[in-house]
Amino acid sequence: MSRIQLTILLAFVLAYVNAGKISVNGDLYQERATHPDVGLTVPELVTKYGYPIETYEVETEDHYLLTLHRIPHGKNNTTRENRPVVFLMHGLLCSSADWVLMGPEKGLGYLLAELGYDVWMGNARGNTYSRKHVTLNPDKGADFWKFSEFLDLLTSKLCDDESIVNGICSNILFLIAGFDKTQLDETMVPLILSNTPAGMSTRQFLHYCQEVNSAKFRQYDHGFIGNFKKYGQIYPPNYDLSKIEAPIAIYYGKNDLLVAIKDVEILIPKLKHVVYEHLIEYKLFSHLDFLWATDVVPLLYNDSHHVMTFEKDEKQKFIKILVRTPYFLFNKSKYAAAQIHRFYSNGSSGGPKKPEHQDDLNKKCPADPSKMDQLPKPECPWDETQQAQNKKYTKHLLVGLLVAAATLAALWYNLEFTKKAPAVVQKKQKIFKRPKPACREPESSANLPTHVPYLLIGGGTASFSAFRAIKSADPTAKVLVISNECYFPYMRPPLSKEMWFHSNEKNVSKLIFKQWNGNERSLFYEPDDFYTSPALLKDQTNGGVAVAQGYSIERIDVSNKVAYLDDGTAINYDKCLIATGAKPKNLEVFKTAKKEIQDKVTLFRDIFDYQELDEICKDIKSIAVIGSGFLGSELACALGKLGKERDMQVYQIYREAGNMGKILPEYLSTWTTNKVRKEMVTIVNKTEVEDVSMSDDKKELILHLSNGNKVNVGHVIVAVGVEPNTQLAKTSDLEVDPELGGYLVNAEMEARSNLYAAGDCSCFYDTKLGRRRVEHHDHAVVSGRLAGENMTGAAKPYLHQSMFWSDLGPDVGYEAIGRVDSRLPTVGVFAKATDKDNPKAVVTETNNNLRSATEETAKPVDQTTRSTDEPKKSSKTDSDQYGKGVIFYLKDDIVVGIVLWNVFNRMSLARQVLKEERKYDDLNEVAKLFNIHEG
Repeated sequence: MSRIQLTILLAFVLAYVNAGKISVNGDLYQERATHPDVGLTVPELVTKYGYPIETYEVETEDHYLLTLHRIPHGKNNTTRENRPVVFLMHGLLCSSADWVLMGPEKGLGYLLAELGYDVWMGNARGNTYSRKHVTLNPDKGADFWKFSEFLDLLTSKLCDDESIVNGICSNILFLIAGFDKTQLDETMVPLILSNTPAGMSTRQFLHYCQEVNSAKFRQYDHGFIGNFKKYGQIYPPNYDLSKIEAPIAIYYGKNDLLVAIKDVEILIPKLKHVVYEHLIEYKLFSHLDFLWATDVVPLLYNDSHHVMTFEKDEKQKFIKILVRTPYFLFNKSKYAAAQIHRFYSNGSSGGPKKPEHQDDLNKKCPADPSKMDQLPKPECPWDETQQAQNKKYTKHLLVGLLVAAATLAALWYNLEFTKKAPAVVQKKQKIFKRPKPACREPESSANLPTHVPYLLIGGGTASFSAFRAIKSADPTAKVLVISNECYFPYMRPPLSKEMWFHSNEKNVSKLIFKQWNGNERSLFYEPDDFYTSPALLKDQTNGGVAVAQGYSIERIDVSNKVAYLDDGTAINYDKCLIATGAKPKNLEVFKTAKKEIQDKVTLFRDIFDYQELDEICKDIKSIAVIGSGFLGSELACALGKLGKERDMQVYQIYREAGNMGKILPEYLSTWTTNKVRKEMVTIVNKTEVEDVSMSDDKKELILHLSNGNKVNVGHVIVAVGVEPNTQLAKTSDLEVDPELGGYLVNAEMEARSNLYAAGDCSCFYDTKLGRRRVEHHDHAVVSGRLAGENMTGAAKPYLHQSMFWSDLGPDVGYEAIGRVDSRLPTVGVFAKATDKDNPKAVVTETNNNLRSATEETAKPVDQTTRSTDEPKKSSKTDSDQYGKGVIFYLKDDIVVGIVLWNVFNRMSLARQVLKEERKYDDLNEVAKLFNIHEG
């Protein structure tokens, strides 16, 4: 036994001992004789009671040898002809023993055999009866599976009938699965615990935990890279319950701590052929009572036999399969599971329809009672005294478990910090530039609605803003979003900013970032349970928003209001929005390079690019960012910080004289460039990459620059702008602006009748400034919202002057609006900054990292307290005085653009200045309006 196993075992011992000491004066502990069936295998147990038993070994496709136990007929009913087959399958940590432990009077295996069924009982790989493989040895190495031996030791030693803590074992089961002490025959506990837990693989247990943690019913999660190798996508695929064609009957209890009634109600609509559902009326019926309740026959088995008999009388050709297994519900509850009893069809063409009410089925059941009805009815004493006593038991157990947890934590700490230094592990070779994974959710387009009132194409910020506007105007609206990404809508700005300033690697995979004020926030706009499953959208009376992930629209028939998926599936709509965003531009020198070179080049845009680049930066010594704009400068600063931690050299290469050289006036661009240099970034300006080659060892790229120099780097990020995604234009007869790009839309964001476009892909008519296309986050929010409002009948024109912002880390940031072009004449007015004048301060104040959102809710500037100090005009000799300020961009002496440098929550004022469209005699006076001299 390993030290960790010993630690866990010791913790449980202490829990039992403490709980035993606390309750020693109560009646929890009682002497029990050893059950005579303890130690018998399933074949020995069945034979002992005079029933026939056969054992079969089945080889799986991956060569595991699984054991099946069969009771071909009863002890009294020995007829073998025309027996319908029933297959019983156990749940986690169990075995075929579950169906025969309770003896001939209560064991379901025996009862069904006497009722005329051919009973087969399965065993999952890794349990007591299925620890075999054609070539692998389960006791040697991990290739078969890793087993948790301490569970067997726990039950065989601590829960033995002679143990002083024997009475606690049954209560441990209650604490996990539901408290129903009155339905447990304590004399059966030694027998139950001698067979359960029956063993399982570590992977099975981890899979169970993954389902709970992810709130998804899906295949085993091998990790980011492992999933891609096995499934071709970064997340494991979901199990598609809609593919189950067999009729199903569902039973559930009121006191099952592993199954919430609400979750069972969520499960039922996901299954196509539920013919019967039954909530067991006995209010204390728990998770364990399905197998081991003293009154399980009248409480459960009588009713289930009625259903099986009804199906047989209706001449449905069924192989009856009764399964007790966890199914995770991921729409509403993250931690609940449902135990279901299913009956599967053998070649039935659809099976019976689900009755409108449970009573309908009862009326159709045969008049003759089930043979099980002859058994005594349950006696369920549950008075107030018994309730109080059981509550006391629970408290005792909780105290004991708390002691166990504390002990386990202390021992783990001791082991963790006293263990020897780990052996040197050779780093695994990273796979650079993996192709983006394919994903489909739902897995089949057949599960998508064929008609929706609102269809949104694209899963980005514009779509998110649109469906919020739609739901605000029409609360019962049904909205379907078609996204080619594998995620729900998320924020892009943090991917080049805050996400790189993490101190917890787990946050990278969870897509959680720390805002500049230190508070953690998810990258996603809404939690997963906000969204409705696409398969259920049409049946939602209160409407909802569903996102189909991994799908693309290939063509729109605008006249008939039909959109066609890439697999040809047609979706009819009433209103449609195109919000397909933009894609990164590449440089010709990389576009035409060999594949081995292209594999070391990233066009940074989405979550996949971020996660991949984060992995790449763990194994390289140098990286180059090409581009001086927002994205390039933000990434350079972020990677510069990362380079200090990982000993990685960062280059920023561009043809301009300084960072943001196309936007900022020269003096401020120079200041910004020096700021980036302080982040340990090597600036290579006024040059371009003319050629690229691979180093002899194939580990680095050699960038040949126009100034004659060469730079060797492990990877390259190209950040030279984006171009709108307008592929639908050719297939759907839509017009694209020949100069600006983007779908041509009017001031209401409408491209054609009932068809709208918003965000980066739209080229809209601004009633003030004419035809425009904008690529910033704020525009995606505003244009998406406007399109959503107009899709519900608002008919509003685009009057908003969108803004954009950029942060070079938590200390320097700026916001801009209007036409900001470094070729225009500018006037800058600056003041000394305080600790309140930086991105970190504004996020601390608002607790929101999205500057467009904080500007919308900002309070108006109080002009009665504005500074009367004379602002300081900038000059080219100023070098370190750009703490905060306002830069005015002029055309014909009229202010057409404004940059607020470390000045925040003043955007409404900037919009007002632009709206005036006038000449100002003294811009110093205008600068005073922004209160930049506030301390």
